Amino acid sequence: MSYLSLKLKGPEPIALFRDYGKFWFKPIGAHPDSSFKLFGDYGFIDQFQIPLISISVDGDNILAVDQNQIIHYAKSNQIICQVSFDCPQWKIIESRIKWTQKWFNMDGVSLLVNLFKNPILKSLKNSRNICMSHKGHETMYYTDMNGKKHPDPYVGVTTIYCLNEDGTRIFFADPWLQNKFENELTTPEDGEFVAESMATSGSTLFLLQRAKNHLGKEINKMYTRFADFDSIGSNPALTSTYNRKNNIPLVRFLPSEDWLQQPFINIQGKARLTKHISIHQIGWGQNNRQLRVQGTNSEGSVGFYFKNIYEKNWNFQITNDIQISEEEFLSESIEHIGFIKGPQICFDYENGELESNFKGIRLKNIILEKFSHRGLNERGLHTKLILISNDNCQLSIPLYARRGWKSLIGLSKSNLWKLVIPYEYFQQENSDIQQILNDLFHNRFRHNVCVEESNQQITITNTGKALGIKVTNSFLKRQDEFNLSILISKESMKNEEKKRIFQDFQKQGAKLIEGELDDPIGLEKALQGIDIVICLLTGNDQKVLFNGQKSLIEASKKAHVKRFITSDYGMELSRIKENECHYYKPKQEIQKLLEQDSSIEHTFIATGLFTDFLFTPYFGIDLKQRKIQFFGPSNMKISTTYSNDIALLLPDIILLEECKNARIDLASFTTTFNEIYEIAQQMTGQSFEFIENQSYQNLTSEQLYEQVSEFVKSVYARGDGFFEKPFNKIHPKLSKIQTTTIEDLIKMKINE
Repeated sequence: MSYLSLKLKGPEPIALFRDYGKFWFKPIGAHPDSSFKLFGDYGFIDQFQIPLISISVDGDNILAVDQNQIIHYAKSNQIICQVSFDCPQWKIIESRIKWTQKWFNMDGVSLLVNLFKNPILKSLKNSRNICMSHKGHETMYYTDMNGKKHPDPYVGVTTIYCLNEDGTRIFFADPWLQNKFENELTTPEDGEFVAESMATSGSTLFLLQRAKNHLGKEINKMYTRFADFDSIGSNPALTSTYNRKNNIPLVRFLPSEDWLQQPFINIQGKARLTKHISIHQIGWGQNNRQLRVQGTNSEGSVGFYFKNIYEKNWNFQITNDIQISEEEFLSESIEHIGFIKGPQICFDYENGELESNFKGIRLKNIILEKFSHRGLNERGLHTKLILISNDNCQLSIPLYARRGWKSLIGLSKSNLWKLVIPYEYFQQENSDIQQILNDLFHNRFRHNVCVEESNQQITITNTGKALGIKVTNSFLKRQDEFNLSILISKESMKNEEKKRIFQDFQKQGAKLIEGELDDPIGLEKALQGIDIVICLLTGNDQKVLFNGQKSLIEASKKAHVKRFITSDYGMELSRIKENECHYYKPKQEIQKLLEQDSSIEHTFIATGLFTDFLFTPYFGIDLKQRKIQFFGPSNMKISTTYSNDIALLLPDIILLEECKNARIDLASFTTTFNEIYEIAQQMTGQSFEFIENQSYQNLTSEQLYEQVSEFVKSVYARGDGFFEKPFNKIHPKLSKIQTTTIEDLIKMKINE
């Protein structure tokens, strides 16, 4: 049973809890001994009675997540109750609760907005917390960092915040944005703080981490921040300024509020904390928030610690009617190592270059301090550009990331970077500084800048196989665009042939990084600073194909890798049913895993049967013996890709925005067995034997499940090996890359 503290201030404040997948509630004003009743229609969100896994409430907004990770939304102000202060009985006068899966449901406007996006919002899988937040007539306004008040009495700001699986990343969704958890707030401590739990209310976030110090004493660390899509300056529709002298009403001052570390709760005697925290709206403005942490006091009494968000001292309220199980407290077995940190996400870069558009002047040897490859810095990372004058005087200039209109409607993920020069530099008498401000910045304090990275950091796994070698060579030819790393294991280096291959790659410019698939900590460390992981794991071992890729994915997420390219490169898995063939089952499970996880981008690449395999006696095409066996109708279209072409296309594929979170089909060419037969005879001037191969037709589904090659023949025979519009043939850039033709391939095979 899970309880939810009151955060409502509507016409009928209620308390909610979830039990066995149902909602129960009672009015806050009801008698203490009154019972709970089912909320809405029988306590479920719909007639199908889908079990619920979590709930969150703020203002009159209710959020429910079902077992399929779909988020449902309702208003609590649509229920009216009659209560008695001296009698436990109470009754529902009117209930018009209406649940919806449409995250954006503003009357009239939603019909238009939802035409351009999927109206359904899904939670991140295995998230630690998902929290509803609403800022409106209950809070009335917020105050920016320059003391200016901005009203929110009518439409308000509604946000859903999601703390990811390991507590290192906070994603949020806003009804006006694309319905994905792709927008992110940097966590405290330069993005390295690990939040054990999160609570939100009125656009205020509250984070907690518990730990034990080297003496075994329980310690705690907490942060709060007022931050939503509007207040952090990401909304391009709202006017903002970095000028403290700008007093125009409704123009928001930036940067917004930073993370505020809250005073710790002093744990003495029998005092202990649970991870259960909450925020309560207690008045207008973001300063009227009460923080609560459940636990016990020094005497062991159960209750909660509380204080106003900007006060220093914590108080304790006893709640005798609540019991806390031992498992809710910090485990006695936890290591005495203090607070844990997440992986480093921002780095310092030296030897940079800044070019001015005013006079074409360039300043070299600049430093980009605390820059994240994620493109984050609405406030939390404190990214700065360090300029050094001729007399070694430093100018430290804040750099902020904001969103543009294309980003707002989902057409681009690029940020608009704002360079904001502090006013004190303009007031200094240093002639070198004044010359930089005049020549490079034209004495203007704010500038739009473009932050460009010259190389993508790429890691390739399992390069010892044929495709891996070809892909590696393809990236090595383009080292001006990519920094290539190769993930190797200790075992692979014991193989002299593989060792020779890896060392040869290293001589050509590749970096060798060591990591074991069964060592998650070492693997995460090996992948630090990598942008894209290209997985090329192969073989018939299902455990390696699934567990190996899963280990790589989990380590990639913790190392903040941007994208994962799965080890597919074969049949289009979406056309293969679940449990049709053992070889494809782990690959399908990996794809499903990534599709449900928005914390890392993915690309699925289908190539059809490799041409390298199709043109072999094993699959029926034996050009040496002048024999062609076809499976399925001989005039059936089949798409196939040569492994050299996969390696040739892959560097350009990963550079394309359209390939992020996409499933793409590639083909060197599309042909038929009749065409292969005719071209082969024309090119050799000899007759070929042309017969049908029906071996797969005599096998049961159980036998096809085990025999991969026969299963592939059956897939082609039913027409699922044909790509009508291969991505590389229709994309403007990729279509210019010349791939192998059927004539090229036949000539190559004849001459082997």
